[in-house]
Amino acid sequence: MKILHIEDEEDLVSLIRISCHDHSVSTVGTLSQAKELIPQEHFDVLLVDLNLPDSMGMNTIRELKGFGVPIMVLTGLTSVDFVQEAVALGVSDYMAKKDLTKTNLPLRLQFIYEKAMKKARKSFLAFSRFDELKPYLSCAILA
Repeated sequence: MKILHIEDEEDLVSLIRISCHDHSVSTVGTLSQAKELIPQEHFDVLLVDLNLPDSMGMNTIRELKGFGVPIMVLTGLTSVDFVQEAVALGVSDYMAKKDLTKTNLPLRLQFIYEKAMKKARKSFLAFSRFDELKPYLSCAILA
């Protein structure tokens, strides 16, 4: 799995690299760097701190969701309102920084990745099936 970790705290960057040693982890410290890198490389998951030097809070999610890569938020915020707003904006998962361990983060990231792959397969199959049905659909529309 290829992960883009968007974080400006060096201690956390080190912990993520240790926790996700079985995966390919790239790290940037700002939203602008992430927005520059994402179109150039394929990432399976974005692991995001919401408070960056150039973006704060939900704006960070809004700026990243258009790339179509699953987002996991790693944050110090744990209020119900925060979680509801993040999910409404399309975040795949979140984890409080205080709950981060070397084992639970890789498991959560793997779950997000597998969920995204399942969704992609469903979309692909639906699209493939649509091509098969297209001749019949045009007849139905004309009738």
